[in-house]
Amino acid sequence: MAMSERESLPRREDAVPSAGACTHGVEAAILDRIKRDVERRLIAGALEVPALPLVADKILQVSNDPAAGMQEIQRIVQGDPFLAGKILSLVNSAYYAGRQRVTSLRQALVLLGVKTLQDIVFSLSLHQKVFTAKRYMEILEENWQHSIAAAAACALVAEHLRVEREDAFLCGLLHDIGRPVLLQSVAQIEDTTLGGREIGTASVRVILDDLHEQIGAHVARRWKLGANVVDAVEHHHDPARAREHRTLASIVYCGDRMARHLGFGGEARECGFRLDPVFDELHLVDEDLLTRLLEAAGGQARSLLDAFRS
Repeated sequence: MAMSERESLPRREDAVPSAGACTHGVEAAILDRIKRDVERRLIAGALEVPALPLVADKILQVSNDPAAGMQEIQRIVQGDPFLAGKILSLVNSAYYAGRQRVTSLRQALVLLGVKTLQDIVFSLSLHQKVFTAKRYMEILEENWQHSIAAAAACALVAEHLRVEREDAFLCGLLHDIGRPVLLQSVAQIEDTTLGGREIGTASVRVILDDLHEQIGAHVARRWKLGANVVDAVEHHHDPARAREHRTLASIVYCGDRMARHLGFGGEARECGFRLDPVFDELHLVDEDLLTRLLEAAGGQARSLLDAFRS
């Protein structure tokens, strides 16, 4: 489905230098050519978007059905031995584990609860099917680690604020979904337009930083996710532009910054939370509160990532 052209996103303080100069030997003209190619495909509705994984789609349907419960989720998970094994690994991790080792899926479901289980199954399914690429795997892995940490932080912030609790984890997980989709498009363009020439990691980062929000919103629309999710993904660097979904977009903004501060998906970065107007607007500037949230987000993210690797 075609979409109308939109204005370029404003530059952000965490973005790498623009494509207006050569990047590690790649001419600016080539970077501009690739960006224009991606944007043309987006506007024409021809940008290749991976299908929402079947298990993730089923989990979304269950989460939107008030009548569905634990038994329906158990049925979905039992149909995928890979997911079942990962859930058991996670529930016995340092972050979630109790005094006794959990050996049955039923026990795991009861311990985690419906909402947490939905988030975990969606994450596992997404990682298995969408976070894949034929090259630039380092960038992909960084993005995955960052997305998991941001999701954990978003859920904790939403729980503290007692708002947007249903969608906070999902939006944090998907806020950078445009990046893996863009990676796949860049690899295709390299093969079809550049004769297999790779433009290099630094140049790819330029393209991802410039385009990931609008591509991410396009992916969310194609997956038929809610308007609140689309807006949060599209405006997570500038929540005020999300309008009626500003609170959710602000939570995602905070989760993104917290994940960067913790160093998930890159070097740890001091983010100056107490001077950030979005954190101030959400009353998240108390030092003790931030410390608790950051420690909890880091612990949960590490357990999730360890379970995914096992």
